[in-house]
Amino acid sequence: MVDDSARARVYERLQRLARPPGVDSTLALRDSIARAARASRRPAAPRAEGDSIVQALRALAGYEVTDYRGRRALFLADSSLLVLVGSDEAPAEVAQPRQRITAVDSIILDDRRGLVRTRGETVTERPGEEPLTSANILYDLNAARGTAYDARTRFSQQATWYLRGALPGVYNDSVYGSQVKFTTDENWGYHFAAREAKIIGGSWLVARNVTLNFADVPVMWLPFMMQNVEQGRRSGVLFPQFSITDVVRTSRGQSRRISNVGFYWAINQYADATVALDWWSDNFLSLTGSARYQILRQFLNGQMNYRQFWRADGGRELSFDTRHQWEKSERTSIRVSAAYASSSDFVRRNSFDPREVVQSINSQGGVNRRFDWGTLSLSADRRQFLQDDRVEQSLPRVSLSLKTLTLFPAPESRAHFYNNLTWSGSANYSRQTTDRPGQEESDFSRALADVVRTNAGFSSNFNLGALAWRQSVSIAENTTRAVPLSFQDSLAAPGSGTRDLTTADLTWSMSLNYQQRLIGTTTLTPDLTINGMAKRSDEIPEASSFVAGPTRLSLGVRLKSDVYGFFGGFGGFEAIRHKISPSITYSYSPGISPSPLQETVFGSRESQPRNTISLGLNQTFEAKRKPRPRRERSRTRPAAADRIAAPADSAAADSAALGGAGGGPEQGDAARPGEPRRQERSDIVQLLAVRTNVITYDFQRAKESDNYLDGFQTTRLTNQISSDFLRGLSISLEHDLFDTDEEGRRTFSPLLSQLNLSFSLSNRTNLLALIPFLGRGGDDEAAADEETLDEDALEEDLRDEELDARSPTDGSAIVPGRGDLNEATRRQELERQRRQRRSVGQWSANVSYSLRRSRDESVAATQLLQGTVRFKPTPNWDVSWRTSFDVDAVDFLDHTVRLTRDLGRWEAHFDFLQTATGNWTFRFNVQLVDLRDLKFDYQQRSESRRNRF
Repeated sequence: MVDDSARARVYERLQRLARPPGVDSTLALRDSIARAARASRRPAAPRAEGDSIVQALRALAGYEVTDYRGRRALFLADSSLLVLVGSDEAPAEVAQPRQRITAVDSIILDDRRGLVRTRGETVTERPGEEPLTSANILYDLNAARGTAYDARTRFSQQATWYLRGALPGVYNDSVYGSQVKFTTDENWGYHFAAREAKIIGGSWLVARNVTLNFADVPVMWLPFMMQNVEQGRRSGVLFPQFSITDVVRTSRGQSRRISNVGFYWAINQYADATVALDWWSDNFLSLTGSARYQILRQFLNGQMNYRQFWRADGGRELSFDTRHQWEKSERTSIRVSAAYASSSDFVRRNSFDPREVVQSINSQGGVNRRFDWGTLSLSADRRQFLQDDRVEQSLPRVSLSLKTLTLFPAPESRAHFYNNLTWSGSANYSRQTTDRPGQEESDFSRALADVVRTNAGFSSNFNLGALAWRQSVSIAENTTRAVPLSFQDSLAAPGSGTRDLTTADLTWSMSLNYQQRLIGTTTLTPDLTINGMAKRSDEIPEASSFVAGPTRLSLGVRLKSDVYGFFGGFGGFEAIRHKISPSITYSYSPGISPSPLQETVFGSRESQPRNTISLGLNQTFEAKRKPRPRRERSRTRPAAADRIAAPADSAAADSAALGGAGGGPEQGDAARPGEPRRQERSDIVQLLAVRTNVITYDFQRAKESDNYLDGFQTTRLTNQISSDFLRGLSISLEHDLFDTDEEGRRTFSPLLSQLNLSFSLSNRTNLLALIPFLGRGGDDEAAADEETLDEDALEEDLRDEELDARSPTDGSAIVPGRGDLNEATRRQELERQRRQRRSVGQWSANVSYSLRRSRDESVAATQLLQGTVRFKPTPNWDVSWRTSFDVDAVDFLDHTVRLTRDLGRWEAHFDFLQTATGNWTFRFNVQLVDLRDLKFDYQQRSESRRNRF
C-alpha cells in the first residue's frame, strides 16, 4: 500500500508538471515583464541566446554550432530521429555558419542514415548566394548532396535572372537541374526551357537542349547554352561575333567574317587587358590589343588600344588609339590623346562607319604647369585627313602667361597718380607643318606643297587706371618645301632638283591709349601707335638676310557705344528691347621716305600715307515674356538649387517645412499675403542676334587709284545670325564684295561665297510662335523647352560620346575605339531609356546646310545638306535616319538608318549604314536587353571596290 500510494503521488506530480503554464498559479507564474510591456505597448526585451552553459559550449574551439528552432521538437532516441515542427508564423529552422534551412511544416533529421528531409515550403540560404526556395528538399549529409523539388531562385549577372525547376543534384560546388526554366523577365513573358542544366561553382550556367519560349510558345531551339553568372569584372573568353550569313553564305562570292575572338583579363580592380582576333576572308586578319589602368593615389588613368592588320595580299597595316591623363598635383596636369592609321586608303576601303571616313584622325597632348609667377603650357596636336591624305601637325606649341604684377601698391585713399600700376606679359611659340601627297614636277602647284609655319611672339602691358601702354614683337616664318627649280626659274631644266623657299617677317609695335567713359557705356579711346618690320625672303635676292623696314607712326581714336530701344509687347511678350552696338575707329599715318632697298623689299605701298576708318555693328533683339500663372510654373522643372535635398536636421529643411504641407515656395508665399515676397522673374528670349565683321576703308588709297572701291581693305563681309527662339538656329554668311577684271579694276558685285545654316525642330516646336504677331510669344515653346531639357541633355551626351563609346574590338571601324567592353552596352541602355521616355508621335529633326563657291570658274562649288530625323510612329517602334546629301551632284553620300522594335525584354534592330566611299552594311539583330551578347544576327555587307552580290 505504501508503494502504491507513493506511485500515485509521483503520477500526480508528473501530471501537474505536464500542465500548460498559467493553469496552476503555484506551478507557473505569469511573466510580469511581458505583461508590463504589453501594457505600455513596448516589445519585451529579447531573450538571451541560451544560458551560461550554452554560451560556453558555443565558445569551444574546433566545434561547429548548429541551431535547431521550431514550434515544437520530437526526438526518437531508438531511431536517432529529430523532428522539428513549424508553422507559417514560426517555421522550423536548422542553421549552421555555412547554410540555413527553413521549412514551414517540418524538418526531419535522420542521424543514423545521414539524411535531412523537409516538408512544406523550404528556403535554403548560403552566405553570398541568393536564397533557394523549393516545395521540399532531401539532403544526404554523407554524400554532401541535396535534391530540391519545384525549386525557385535567382542570380544576378548584368541583370537579375529567375530560375525554377527540379534540382535533383545540389552539391557544394555545383548544381544539376532537370526541366529547368530561366528568364530575366519577372513576369515570365519569355523564358528559356532546358531539359538539363548545370551551374558550376556558382560561376557558369551550362544547359543543353534549350528552347526559347514567348509565353508558352517555343520559337527557337539551341543545342546548348553557356552563360557566366558571376558578378563584377572577371577574366574570361569573349563572345565571338558573327552572323548567320557568316556561317551559311547566301550568295556566291560573299565573304565570311568572325570577330571578337579573344580573351579578357581582369588583372585587378585597377587594370585590365583585352586581346581579340578579327578574320575577314579574302581581306585581312587583325589582332587587337587593349589595356586600361587607373592609379587612384596618383590621379593617373589611361587606355592603350592597338590593332595590327595582315592583308590577304601580303601587306601590313596598323592603327592605334591611346589616352592618358595625370593630375600630378594641383598645379600640374598632363594629358595625352593620340590616334593614328598607317594608311588612309585602307581606312576608306574597309571602314563601315560613315563618320570615320569623313572625319579626321586627331591626336593631341599637353602639359600645364601653374607657378607662383605665371602659367606655362606645352602642347602638340596632329590631324590626319582621310579625304585627301593631308596631315597637319603642331609641334610644339608653347604658351607662357606671366602673373599680373602691381607696382607701387597703395590704398585707394592714399594713392598717388603713379600708385597701383599693373604689368602683365605673355609669350608664345608654335611650329606647324602641313604634309600633302607628292606631286609630279610638271603639275606642281604651290598651293598643294608641304608647308612649315613657325610663329613666335612676346607682348607686354602696363595699365594705370584707364591709361594703357602696350608693346609687342612677333616673328612669322613660312617655308614651302621641295619646290622644283623649274617652277622657280623657267630656264632650269626639268628634274634639276628642288629647294625650300622661306619667307620670314618680323614686326614690332608700341601703343599708348586712354579710355574715357562719356555717357553710359559710351567710351572714347584715343591712341598713339609706333610700329616697324623686318623681312627676309629666299625669293628676293636683296632680302637674303633681314632687311629693316620703315618705322611708321599712326594716330587714332575709337568710339564705341551701346544704344537701346524699348518697344511695347505683343502676343505673349511683355516688352521688346533692341540693342545696337556700333563702333567707329579712325586712324591716320603720315607717309615716309623709304630707302631704295626698303622700297624693293616691301614695295611702295608701305611708304604711302594711310587714312583709314573702320566701322563695326552688332545688333540684338530681346523679348521679355509675360509671367506665367503659378499653376503653370509649378509644372516646370525646379531650379538646380531646389533639386538639392537638404538634410532632415538642417535649418534649410526646417525652413522648407514652414512653407506649408505642400513644401512648394509658391504655397509658402501665398500663406502670408500681407508680407513682402520675391518678385517673379520673367523669361528673357533672344529673338535675333546679328554680328557683322568690321569694315575698313582707306581714303588715301582710294584717292591715289581714282576708284573709290579700291579704298576698301575689307573685301569679304561676314554676318553671323543666331536665335534662342528657334532652338539651335545658327546662320553664318560670307559675301565676296568685289569682282576684279583682268586689268585689276574692282567692281562692286557681291557674291555669296560661304553659307552655313543649322537649326532644330521637334513636335513641341510651335511654328506659329516663330511669327510673334500670330503666336502667343512662345509660351508653349518655353514650356516645351523646360520639359525637354533632360532629354536634350541626354541626346547631347549620346552625340558627344558616340565615337568614344565604340569598343576597341568593334569591327565596323579601322581605328580602335576608346570605350571599354561595357561602354557600348551602357550607351545602348541610355538610348533605350530615351526611347522609352518618348511618346507616340514625338519627333525631332536637326538640319545643317553648307555652301562653298568661288568666282574662279575652275573651282567647283560645293553644297552639302546634312540631316538627322528621329520619330516614334507607334509605342514600340523607333526610327532614326541620318544622312548627307550632295546638292551639286544630286547624290546621297552616306546613310545611317536605324529601326528599333521593343519586344519587352528583347529588342529587334534593323540597321542600314552606307559610307561616303560606297561601303554598305545591312544588319538585322534581335538581342536580349539584359544580356546583349545573347543575340541573333543576320548581316550583309558590300565594299565599293568589289561587287559581291
